[in-house]
Amino acid sequence: MRGRNNDQAGRLHGTRVFFSDIMARMNGIAAFFVFALSFIAGSFPDCAFSEDSIQALSWYDGLWPHERYDIPPDPRIVFGRLKNGLRYALVRSDLPKGRASLHLGVQAGSLMEGKHEQGLAHLLEHVALNGAFKDAGAHKLMPFSRLHDMSYVRHSNGYTTLHETVYRIDVGSTDKKAVQAGLCILSHLAGDLTFNQSEIDKEKGVILAEKRDSENEAVLSEQGFSKFLYDDSPFALNPIGTTECIRGVTAEMMRDFYRKWYRPDRMIVVVAGDEDPKQIEPLVKNAFSSLKKPGAPLPFPDIQSKEPAGRVFVQKRHVDHTSIKLVFSYPGRHLAEMQ
Repeated sequence: MRGRNNDQAGRLHGTRVFFSDIMARMNGIAAFFVFALSFIAGSFPDCAFSEDSIQALSWYDGLWPHERYDIPPDPRIVFGRLKNGLRYALVRSDLPKGRASLHLGVQAGSLMEGKHEQGLAHLLEHVALNGAFKDAGAHKLMPFSRLHDMSYVRHSNGYTTLHETVYRIDVGSTDKKAVQAGLCILSHLAGDLTFNQSEIDKEKGVILAEKRDSENEAVLSEQGFSKFLYDDSPFALNPIGTTECIRGVTAEMMRDFYRKWYRPDRMIVVVAGDEDPKQIEPLVKNAFSSLKKPGAPLPFPDIQSKEPAGRVFVQKRHVDHTSIKLVFSYPGRHLAEMQ
Protein backbone atom coordinates (compact mmCIF):
# COMPACT_ATOMS: atom_id res chain seq x y z
CA MET A 1 0.00 0.00 0.00
CA ARG A 2 1.24 3.46 -0.82
CA GLY A 3 1.58 6.12 1.83
CA ARG A 4 0.60 4.08 4.86
CA ASN A 5 1.78 1.07 6.78
CA ASN A 6 0.16 -2.28 6.01
CA ASP A 7 -1.72 -3.11 9.18
CA GLN A 8 -1.92 -6.53 10.74
CA ALA A 9 -5.71 -6.70 10.57
CA GLY A 10 -7.23 -9.91 9.44
CA ARG A 11 -4.88 -12.30 11.21
CA LEU A 12 -5.79 -15.82 10.35
CA HIS A 13 -5.13 -17.77 13.54
CA GLY A 14 -8.30 -18.95 15.26
CA THR A 15 -10.73 -16.34 13.94
CA ARG A 16 -12.50 -15.19 10.82
CA VAL A 17 -10.98 -12.45 8.74
CA PHE A 18 -12.57 -9.10 9.48
CA PHE A 19 -12.16 -5.90 7.49
CA SER A 20 -13.73 -3.44 9.95
CA ASP A 21 -10.70 -1.16 10.02
CA ILE A 22 -10.68 -1.03 6.23
CA MET A 23 -14.41 -0.43 6.15
CA ALA A 24 -13.92 2.58 8.38
CA ARG A 25 -11.65 4.09 5.72
CA MET A 26 -13.93 3.37 2.80
CA ASN A 27 -17.34 4.54 1.70
CA GLY A 28 -19.80 4.28 -1.16
CA ILE A 29 -19.14 1.73 -3.86
CA ALA A 30 -15.75 0.69 -2.49
CA ALA A 31 -17.41 -0.69 0.63
CA PHE A 32 -18.96 -3.47 -1.45
CA PHE A 33 -15.51 -4.87 -2.09
CA VAL A 34 -14.91 -5.18 1.65
CA PHE A 35 -18.23 -7.00 1.94
CA ALA A 36 -17.32 -9.31 -0.93
CA LEU A 37 -13.95 -10.24 0.54
CA SER A 38 -15.50 -10.81 3.97
CA PHE A 39 -18.14 -12.97 2.30
CA ILE A 40 -15.48 -14.91 0.45
CA ALA A 41 -13.17 -15.30 3.43
CA GLY A 42 -14.85 -18.15 5.31
CA SER A 43 -13.26 -19.47 8.48
CA PHE A 44 -9.87 -20.50 9.77
CA PRO A 45 -8.82 -23.34 12.07
CA ASP A 46 -7.20 -23.01 15.46
CA CYS A 47 -4.28 -25.29 14.73
CA ALA A 48 -1.32 -25.76 12.44
CA PHE A 49 -2.04 -26.06 8.71
CA SER A 50 -0.05 -29.24 8.14
CA GLU A 51 -2.44 -31.87 6.74
CA ASP A 52 -5.10 -31.41 4.08
CA SER A 53 -4.54 -27.68 4.45
CA ILE A 54 -6.41 -26.73 1.29
CA GLN A 55 -9.52 -28.45 2.70
CA ALA A 56 -8.98 -26.99 6.18
CA LEU A 57 -9.01 -23.42 4.89
CA SER A 58 -12.45 -23.04 3.41
CA TRP A 59 -11.74 -19.59 1.99
CA TYR A 60 -8.93 -21.07 -0.12
CA ASP A 61 -10.93 -23.79 -1.87
CA GLY A 62 -12.00 -21.67 -4.86
CA LEU A 63 -15.70 -21.78 -3.92
CA TRP A 64 -18.19 -19.08 -3.08
CA PRO A 65 -19.71 -19.46 0.41
CA HIS A 66 -23.12 -20.18 -1.10
CA GLU A 67 -21.53 -23.09 -3.00
CA ARG A 68 -20.06 -24.48 0.19
CA TYR A 69 -22.85 -23.84 2.67
CA ASP A 70 -26.62 -23.67 2.63
CA ILE A 71 -26.55 -19.87 2.40
CA PRO A 72 -28.54 -18.15 -0.35
CA PRO A 73 -26.48 -15.59 -2.32
CA ASP A 74 -27.47 -11.93 -2.35
CA PRO A 75 -29.74 -11.56 -5.42
CA ARG A 76 -28.34 -8.10 -6.11
CA ILE A 77 -24.90 -9.55 -6.84
CA VAL A 78 -23.97 -11.36 -10.05
CA PHE A 79 -21.54 -14.15 -9.15
CA GLY A 80 -19.59 -16.01 -11.80
CA ARG A 81 -16.57 -18.13 -12.59
CA LEU A 82 -14.52 -18.33 -15.77
CA LYS A 83 -13.21 -21.58 -17.24
CA ASN A 84 -9.73 -20.74 -15.93
CA GLY A 85 -11.07 -20.60 -12.35
CA LEU A 86 -11.16 -16.83 -11.86
CA ARG A 87 -14.25 -15.70 -9.94
CA TYR A 88 -16.10 -12.41 -10.17
CA ALA A 89 -18.80 -10.58 -8.23
CA LEU A 90 -20.62 -7.61 -9.76
CA VAL A 91 -23.13 -5.26 -8.13
CA ARG A 92 -24.85 -2.04 -9.05
CA SER A 93 -24.31 0.98 -6.82
CA ASP A 94 -25.19 4.57 -7.64
CA LEU A 95 -23.03 6.07 -4.90
CA PRO A 96 -21.28 8.01 -6.28
CA LYS A 97 -23.23 8.58 -9.46
CA GLY A 98 -21.66 7.64 -12.77
CA ARG A 99 -18.58 5.92 -11.34
CA ALA A 100 -17.25 2.41 -10.84
CA SER A 101 -14.70 0.77 -8.57
CA LEU A 102 -12.75 -2.20 -9.97
CA HIS A 103 -10.84 -4.60 -7.76
CA LEU A 104 -8.59 -7.58 -8.28
CA GLY A 105 -8.06 -9.75 -5.22
CA VAL A 106 -5.22 -12.29 -5.33
CA GLN A 107 -5.22 -14.96 -2.64
CA ALA A 108 -1.48 -14.62 -2.10
CA GLY A 109 0.23 -12.61 0.60
CA SER A 110 3.03 -12.80 3.12
CA LEU A 111 2.11 -16.32 4.24
CA MET A 112 3.23 -17.58 0.84
CA GLU A 113 6.75 -16.17 1.28
CA GLY A 114 9.79 -18.26 2.05
CA LYS A 115 12.18 -17.52 4.90
CA HIS A 116 14.35 -15.28 2.74
CA GLU A 117 11.44 -13.62 0.93
CA GLN A 118 9.86 -11.59 3.73
CA GLY A 119 8.37 -8.48 2.14
CA LEU A 120 8.38 -9.91 -1.40
CA ALA A 121 4.58 -10.00 -1.78
CA HIS A 122 4.30 -6.34 -0.73
CA LEU A 123 7.18 -5.26 -2.97
CA LEU A 124 5.54 -7.11 -5.86
CA GLU A 125 2.35 -5.13 -5.25
CA HIS A 126 4.24 -1.86 -5.68
CA VAL A 127 6.16 -3.03 -8.75
CA ALA A 128 3.00 -4.48 -10.31
CA LEU A 129 1.05 -1.23 -10.06
CA ASN A 130 3.89 0.74 -11.62
CA GLY A 131 4.44 -1.80 -14.37
CA ALA A 132 0.79 -2.21 -15.28
CA PHE A 133 0.26 1.51 -15.73
CA LYS A 134 3.45 1.95 -17.74
CA ASP A 135 2.41 -0.86 -20.05
CA ALA A 136 -1.06 0.67 -20.27
CA GLY A 137 0.56 3.88 -21.46
CA ALA A 138 2.50 1.95 -24.09
CA HIS A 139 -0.80 0.53 -25.30
CA LYS A 140 -2.33 4.03 -25.42
CA LEU A 141 -4.66 3.33 -22.51
CA MET A 142 -3.17 5.94 -20.20
CA PRO A 143 -4.16 9.07 -22.15
CA PHE A 144 -7.72 7.72 -22.37
CA SER A 145 -7.79 6.89 -18.70
CA ARG A 146 -6.76 10.39 -17.72
CA LEU A 147 -9.70 11.73 -19.72
CA HIS A 148 -11.92 9.47 -17.63
CA ASP A 149 -10.61 10.73 -14.29
CA MET A 150 -8.32 7.77 -13.62
CA SER A 151 -5.59 9.75 -11.91
CA TYR A 152 -2.85 7.33 -10.86
CA VAL A 153 -2.30 8.90 -7.46
CA ARG A 154 -5.90 9.39 -6.43
CA HIS A 155 -7.71 6.49 -8.05
CA SER A 156 -5.51 3.41 -7.98
CA ASN A 157 -4.01 1.65 -5.04
CA GLY A 158 -3.23 -1.70 -3.55
CA TYR A 159 -2.58 -3.38 -0.24
CA THR A 160 -0.91 -6.56 0.94
CA THR A 161 -1.81 -8.60 4.00
CA LEU A 162 -0.71 -11.98 5.28
CA HIS A 163 -3.11 -13.86 3.03
CA GLU A 164 -3.99 -11.61 0.06
CA THR A 165 -2.96 -8.82 -2.27
CA VAL A 166 -5.65 -6.49 -3.57
CA TYR A 167 -5.49 -3.95 -6.39
CA ARG A 168 -8.07 -1.20 -6.90
CA ILE A 169 -8.80 1.12 -9.80
CA ASP A 170 -11.63 3.67 -9.70
CA VAL A 171 -12.92 4.97 -13.01
CA GLY A 172 -14.72 8.27 -13.38
CA SER A 173 -17.23 6.95 -15.90
CA THR A 174 -19.22 3.76 -16.36
CA ASP A 175 -19.26 3.88 -20.13
CA LYS A 176 -17.91 0.80 -21.86
CA LYS A 177 -14.54 2.21 -22.88
CA ALA A 178 -13.68 3.52 -19.41
CA VAL A 179 -14.53 0.23 -17.68
CA GLN A 180 -12.69 -1.72 -20.37
CA ALA A 181 -9.58 0.38 -19.80
CA GLY A 182 -9.62 -0.29 -16.05
CA LEU A 183 -10.25 -4.02 -16.48
CA CYS A 184 -7.47 -4.21 -19.06
CA ILE A 185 -4.99 -2.82 -16.53
CA LEU A 186 -6.15 -5.29 -13.86
CA SER A 187 -5.91 -8.14 -16.38
CA HIS A 188 -2.34 -7.10 -17.10
CA LEU A 189 -1.64 -7.18 -13.37
CA ALA A 190 -3.11 -10.66 -13.16
CA GLY A 191 -1.03 -12.45 -15.73
CA ASP A 192 1.15 -10.42 -18.06
CA LEU A 193 3.71 -8.60 -15.95
CA THR A 194 7.43 -8.50 -16.67
CA PHE A 195 10.02 -7.61 -14.05
CA ASN A 196 13.02 -5.38 -14.51
CA GLN A 197 15.71 -5.32 -11.82
CA SER A 198 16.26 -1.56 -12.06
CA GLU A 199 12.54 -0.90 -11.55
CA ILE A 200 12.48 -3.28 -8.58
CA ASP A 201 15.50 -1.56 -7.03
CA LYS A 202 13.80 1.84 -7.37
CA GLU A 203 10.74 0.57 -5.54
CA LYS A 204 12.88 -0.95 -2.77
CA GLY A 205 13.76 2.59 -1.70
CA VAL A 206 10.06 3.47 -1.46
CA ILE A 207 9.35 0.37 0.64
CA LEU A 208 12.31 0.95 2.97
CA ALA A 209 11.26 4.57 3.50
CA GLU A 210 7.72 3.40 4.23
CA LYS A 211 9.12 0.88 6.68
CA ARG A 212 11.22 3.49 8.49
CA ASP A 213 8.31 5.93 8.72
CA SER A 214 5.99 3.27 10.09
CA GLU A 215 8.24 1.94 12.85
CA ASN A 216 6.93 4.09 15.68
CA GLU A 217 6.45 2.96 19.26
CA ALA A 218 2.85 1.92 18.73
CA VAL A 219 3.69 -0.27 15.73
CA LEU A 220 6.73 -1.79 17.44
CA SER A 221 4.56 -2.55 20.45
CA GLU A 222 2.02 -4.34 18.26
CA GLN A 223 4.78 -6.30 16.55
CA GLY A 224 6.21 -7.34 19.90
CA PHE A 225 2.81 -8.56 21.04
CA SER A 226 2.27 -10.45 17.79
CA LYS A 227 5.62 -12.19 18.15
CA PHE A 228 4.66 -13.24 21.67
CA LEU A 229 1.22 -14.40 20.60
CA TYR A 230 2.25 -16.32 17.47
CA ASP A 231 5.78 -17.37 18.46
CA ASP A 232 7.84 -18.17 15.37
CA SER A 233 4.81 -18.65 13.12
CA PRO A 234 4.54 -16.48 9.98
CA PHE A 235 1.38 -15.03 11.53
CA ALA A 236 3.68 -12.84 13.61
CA LEU A 237 5.32 -11.25 10.58
CA ASN A 238 4.63 -7.82 9.18
CA PRO A 239 3.81 -7.92 5.43
CA ILE A 240 6.21 -5.04 4.84
CA GLY A 241 9.04 -7.49 5.48
CA THR A 242 12.58 -7.14 6.77
CA THR A 243 15.21 -4.73 5.50
CA GLU A 244 17.62 -7.54 4.66
CA CYS A 245 15.07 -9.50 2.64
CA ILE A 246 13.76 -6.45 0.81
CA ARG A 247 17.26 -5.46 -0.28
CA GLY A 248 17.92 -9.00 -1.48
CA VAL A 249 14.92 -9.35 -3.79
CA THR A 250 15.87 -10.07 -7.39
CA ALA A 251 13.81 -10.00 -10.57
CA GLU A 252 14.09 -13.78 -10.73
CA MET A 253 12.71 -14.18 -7.20
CA MET A 254 9.79 -11.88 -7.97
CA ARG A 255 9.10 -13.62 -11.27
CA ASP A 256 9.04 -17.03 -9.57
CA PHE A 257 6.67 -15.83 -6.84
CA TYR A 258 4.40 -14.21 -9.41
CA ARG A 259 4.23 -17.29 -11.62
CA LYS A 260 3.62 -19.58 -8.67
CA TRP A 261 0.94 -17.66 -6.78
CA TYR A 262 -0.72 -15.26 -9.23
CA ARG A 263 -3.10 -17.84 -10.68
CA PRO A 264 -6.62 -17.16 -12.00
CA ASP A 265 -8.06 -19.89 -9.78
CA ARG A 266 -6.85 -17.85 -6.80
CA MET A 267 -8.22 -14.51 -8.02
CA ILE A 268 -11.49 -12.64 -7.51
CA VAL A 269 -12.60 -9.63 -9.56
CA VAL A 270 -15.13 -7.33 -7.89
CA VAL A 271 -16.84 -4.48 -9.72
CA ALA A 272 -19.25 -2.08 -8.02
CA GLY A 273 -20.59 0.82 -10.02
CA ASP A 274 -23.46 2.78 -11.44
CA GLU A 275 -24.22 0.31 -14.22
CA ASP A 276 -26.22 -2.89 -14.71
CA PRO A 277 -23.96 -5.85 -13.74
CA LYS A 278 -25.18 -7.69 -16.82
CA GLN A 279 -23.56 -4.97 -18.92
CA ILE A 280 -20.29 -5.32 -16.98
CA GLU A 281 -20.16 -9.12 -17.06
CA PRO A 282 -19.12 -9.55 -20.73
CA LEU A 283 -16.37 -6.95 -20.20
CA VAL A 284 -14.97 -8.98 -17.30
CA LYS A 285 -15.13 -12.19 -19.34
CA ASN A 286 -13.38 -10.55 -22.25
CA ALA A 287 -10.62 -9.08 -20.08
CA PHE A 288 -9.77 -12.17 -18.01
CA SER A 289 -10.72 -15.26 -20.04
CA SER A 290 -7.36 -15.27 -21.81
CA LEU A 291 -5.47 -15.93 -18.57
CA LYS A 292 -3.98 -19.41 -18.75
CA LYS A 293 -5.78 -22.13 -16.84
CA PRO A 294 -3.35 -23.46 -14.22
CA GLY A 295 -2.68 -27.06 -13.30
CA ALA A 296 -3.61 -28.61 -9.98
CA PRO A 297 -4.54 -26.11 -7.23
CA LEU A 298 -1.66 -25.08 -5.03
CA PRO A 299 -2.07 -26.19 -1.41
CA PHE A 300 -1.90 -23.61 1.32
CA PRO A 301 1.66 -23.31 2.68
CA ASP A 302 2.49 -25.76 5.45
CA ILE A 303 2.49 -23.48 8.49
CA GLN A 304 3.21 -24.76 11.97
CA SER A 305 1.82 -22.77 14.88
CA LYS A 306 2.02 -23.72 18.54
CA GLU A 307 -1.16 -24.38 20.41
CA PRO A 308 -1.89 -21.34 22.63
CA ALA A 309 -1.58 -21.58 26.39
CA GLY A 310 -2.21 -19.24 29.28
CA ARG A 311 0.61 -16.68 29.29
CA VAL A 312 1.31 -13.13 30.36
CA PHE A 313 3.24 -10.63 28.28
CA VAL A 314 4.36 -7.20 29.51
CA GLN A 315 6.37 -4.69 27.52
CA LYS A 316 7.43 -1.18 28.39
CA ARG A 317 7.19 1.40 25.62
CA HIS A 318 7.60 5.17 25.34
CA VAL A 319 3.93 5.89 24.70
CA ASP A 320 1.46 8.16 26.47
CA HIS A 321 -1.05 5.47 27.39
CA THR A 322 -1.38 1.99 28.86
CA SER A 323 -2.99 -0.82 26.88
CA ILE A 324 -4.25 -4.09 28.31
CA LYS A 325 -5.30 -6.96 26.05
CA LEU A 326 -7.04 -10.19 27.01
CA VAL A 327 -6.90 -12.66 24.13
CA PHE A 328 -8.94 -15.85 23.79
CA SER A 329 -8.08 -18.36 21.09
CA TYR A 330 -10.87 -20.54 19.71
CA PRO A 331 -11.60 -22.53 16.54
CA GLY A 332 -12.92 -20.48 13.62
CA ARG A 333 -16.48 -21.36 12.62
CA HIS A 334 -18.71 -20.19 9.81
CA LEU A 335 -21.99 -18.64 10.93
CA ALA A 336 -23.96 -21.45 9.28
CA GLU A 337 -22.13 -24.01 11.41
CA MET A 338 -23.02 -22.18 14.60
CA GLN A 339 -26.77 -21.98 13.98
